[in-house]
Amino acid sequence: MPRKPRPTFVHEMPLRTDRKQAHALNKRFDVAHFPYNIVVQVMLERLASMRADPRFTAACKMPKGEKGEDATPEQQEQYEARKEAFALLRKEYAFSEAASHKVVAEHIRASNYLDILIDSHTAQTLASRAFGACDRYALGKGGKPRFKGLGTIASIEGKGETSPLQWKDDHVVWGGKRRDRRLVLRPIFDKRDKKGVEVHALSSRVKYVRILRRRVKGEWGYFLQLVCEGVPVKRFETRDEEAAIDLGPSTAAIVAPDRAALVSFLPTIEEDLAAKRILRRALDRSRRATNPQCYNEDGTWKKGQRQTVRSKHYCALRAQLAEQERAMAERRDRAHGQLSNIVMRDFGRIVKTEKLSKKAWQKMWGRRMK
Repeated sequence: MPRKPRPTFVHEMPLRTDRKQAHALNKRFDVAHFPYNIVVQVMLERLASMRADPRFTAACKMPKGEKGEDATPEQQEQYEARKEAFALLRKEYAFSEAASHKVVAEHIRASNYLDILIDSHTAQTLASRAFGACDRYALGKGGKPRFKGLGTIASIEGKGETSPLQWKDDHVVWGGKRRDRRLVLRPIFDKRDKKGVEVHALSSRVKYVRILRRRVKGEWGYFLQLVCEGVPVKRFETRDEEAAIDLGPSTAAIVAPDRAALVSFLPTIEEDLAAKRILRRALDRSRRATNPQCYNEDGTWKKGQRQTVRSKHYCALRAQLAEQERAMAERRDRAHGQLSNIVMRDFGRIVKTEKLSKKAWQKMWGRRMK
């Protein structure tokens, strides 16, 4: 019987790392894609074999039925029969999260160096992440999982208090009992902490630890996330009312029983489009100069060609553009949080809105919508 989920919140802090620690973290993050990719490869192969089985086609044609209080006994029986048929197929073809843990353990033991960099708990969390993507694809709830490239895994997490990656007193220990594999990482605490957010997080029970790697101003930055049990600090009183919000491409209409407002969707966002245009043109010039084999005589791209040469100047320009996009993403996230706080504080905590699709907005107004 599955356990009831308990309330959980996340508190993030930057990590203070020296050159040696940054080098060790980079090595571990750079090999984290291997457990993910091997699980995706094996699970997709098993899924294809399972779908090719005639019993899978027969199970898909079975009536779905229903479950719950409103369902009839016949509908519940149909639901259980279909569920059991798929469960038997999954068990026979070893398409499960536990099977993914076995797959990644076998491959890590067979290698000569991965067991030094990746512990078993970290490998299992990466395997669970990969199997979750394959499971959503099998159920039709997501697209086909893609393989991760070198250094594209942005977060690594432990499994609990017994994990080699854990929180102890005021620092993070990653590596277990062996000193040659152990990393001691110390976060940068907020000394002011006006609202008591950090004090509340550090006094709560830590379920598990997650380490993130982000590219900040052209260099890797490391951050610590404590996944704590409980609820976060309530920084302001919310109105116990119902509110409705209608989001548009640039404005948001908010309505409550006794008040209404039309506010700008992202009032603090001012993007320097001219600087971005200059960077993109410089990138295009560099790409054309270093990869002339990819272009036709009229300047158009040759179909089927791939960019093979990236100069140092090109990489520097690309880092500048990525930094500009990262800063804009942080501003957008901050503006979204401010708008959410305004709605709950001034209008009501029970928010009703229509179902919107950001993909539809991008199709209508382009990817400029962000």
